Amino acid sequence: MELLFLRDETEPRRREVAHWFLSSGIRPKFCLAFGSKLALVGAMSQFKRPKVIVSASTTEAEALEAVEKHQAGVLICSDQLESGDGFSLIKRSKALVPDLRTFMFLSSIDSDLQQALSLKPHGIIHEQDIGSDDFPIRRAFLSLATDRFYLGPTAKKLLKSSGETKIPLRMEDLLTKREQSVLDQVISGKGDRQISEELGLSYETVRSYVKEVRRKLGVKTKVELVAMAMKQLAGRLDS
Repeated sequence: MELLFLRDETEPRRREVAHWFLSSGIRPKFCLAFGSKLALVGAMSQFKRPKVIVSASTTEAEALEAVEKHQAGVLICSDQLESGDGFSLIKRSKALVPDLRTFMFLSSIDSDLQQALSLKPHGIIHEQDIGSDDFPIRRAFLSLATDRFYLGPTAKKLLKSSGETKIPLRMEDLLTKREQSVLDQVISGKGDRQISEELGLSYETVRSYVKEVRRKLGVKTKVELVAMAMKQLAGRLDS
């Protein structure tokens, strides 16, 4: 069974995305909402298994009704719709289906990126990024499947050029749930062997998780890792 958004079988990590999605527990019920019928048809044509699409709409009202009716697992939408908008759609849909996973396409560089970020979707991609060399849609799907956050190249450039610092780079946005569990154990002062016993993982698996967490957070030692984690925690408590 394939639940991939793109058909190109030569793209890297295709099987990895499929594996993560199928093991993620996400309900394979997709709702699509795009402002133009052409874009909607284009998105639908990319699914290898069209039956997973439970709704394809061009208006906020239609998409919202479908999300609730089908208890969708994934909502993919554009910011501009024929009626209503994608920002409101994501906010209202999450209120109806709390575990809904979403990502949004922004139609232009003038789209409200900060508003999109505030909604905390699993991915934000500008339409002009589609087809770029780093496969943003594939990356967004992998982030969605592993409960992380993906920000497309255009959005990153816009934030950097504006000096904006509101990009959601909390640890929980970067780490998988299992990686966060391992990190929590590290913060509590437990060694790798203790963590393996606590979480029912092998010693080598725990070491691999710790190494991957350090890589993602850009630190070299466990001491630096704990210091960074405590700093972020203190920042959240003060905010």
